[in-house]
Amino acid sequence: MLGEAPLSHGDVPKLEFTTQVIQEGLRLYPPVWMIDRMAVADDRAGDIDIPRGSTVIVYVYGAHRAPRYWESPESFDPERFTKTNDKLRTPFTYLPFGGGPRGCIGGNYAMLQSS
Repeated sequence: MLGEAPLSHGDVPKLEFTTQVIQEGLRLYPPVWMIDRMAVADDRAGDIDIPRGSTVIVYVYGAHRAPRYWESPESFDPERFTKTNDKLRTPFTYLPFGGGPRGCIGGNYAMLQSS
């Protein structure tokens, strides 16, 4: 129950702390630890050349625990995912369902089911 009314799927956005706990759990233990993609054109990432046809692997587990982006990255801290902190996070440092146009189509559904 949320107040006097029975709980429904429309109440999920009100369960902010529950969502934060789930997100922090997914940060520490992502459902997919690595994501691979094939470069469709020559590219460059930092000082690394990426030739067309190369397989590029995103190490999600490592990104989620990088001290450069996360304070005390090995600690469980749901407060990392408050609405205020969401706005401060560097893009593509939290990827439990991938990101960009190839992100998991079921990510929102998985969050709904987890809540």
